[in-house]
Amino acid sequence: MTNLEFCLIWAGDHVIHSKVEYEFHLEQIRRSLLNKPADSEYGFMFWTAACEAYEIKNNLPSKVDEVYTNTWLCNCS
Repeated sequence: MTNLEFCLIWAGDHVIHSKVEYEFHLEQIRRSLLNKPADSEYGFMFWTAACEAYEIKNNLPSKVDEVYTNTWLCNCS
């Protein structure tokens, strides 16, 4: 299972309360794709699950896809 698949499977257990927190989670997903987690104390299961409020309101799946695509495009050059 890829990190992105894991992020999407566990999405929905927690609520993101602010735009800053939302952007933090997208950055964590990007770092996870690079296998470079930013904060060892902020568990993988917790931040991958923290999408419930924004998944519908802010179109999180397309944002995750955008982060995923941009991460791989940046690493291929």
